Amino acid sequence: MNKLSLLVAAFSTSMLTLLSGCGGETIIDKIDEGEVDITFVNSLDDMSNFHLKRNDILRKSDVDNLFEDKYSIVSDVEKNSASTSYRYRYSLIENSIHVGVIDSLNLSQSAHTNHTLSNKHQYWAIAWHNGNDYAMTSIKKAPSNQSGVYKIRVFTHQDLSFTLNGVAQNNKIQAGKVTDALSITQCADGLIIDDNPIDLCSGDFGQSYLVIADATGLRLLLPE
Repeated sequence: MNKLSLLVAAFSTSMLTLLSGCGGETIIDKIDEGEVDITFVNSLDDMSNFHLKRNDILRKSDVDNLFEDKYSIVSDVEKNSASTSYRYRYSLIENSIHVGVIDSLNLSQSAHTNHTLSNKHQYWAIAWHNGNDYAMTSIKKAPSNQSGVYKIRVFTHQDLSFTLNGVAQNNKIQAGKVTDALSITQCADGLIIDDNPIDLCSGDFGQSYLVIADATGLRLLLPE
């Protein structure tokens, strides 16, 4: 073996050592991995189960088996409550998922949505009522803490009018969509949705929250 061949062999060995970690895992492998945190929110009237699976975009019927047991993430989430955060790891080239909800008692009502993930972000996966049907929406968490005020985003089950700090707003909150961050100065009546004062006093000034409401009033107040 000539000197050039020896140098090439030595360089190749050095690069393999550099790229390899414990157990043979390589830096390239780690670069290709992503992870997100997902909190499952049940704003339905029923105890519910949540499921998640990778979205195989090459298979049109891929979502059909979403509610098999092997894709169950969290079960028996009480109505108007949220799960603890779930860490989901995935390949960055497979960053599309199906997220679904199904009622725990009869396993007869369900809904699902697809979502494309962004690495290192945190998400809300929200189950809600779209009329008589279940619906599922996934959104990124968006903390916006600001000293001296409540910062909130609002998510509603219906298109609803609202009053902010005593001023009636021209636009309605659209069902199934989250508002931009709003600043509230009075916790008891700084936010009124469809004539229902939304009590934020259980929260803390300077913190940010996701408010989930319907035509009857507040369902959930969740720290962002």
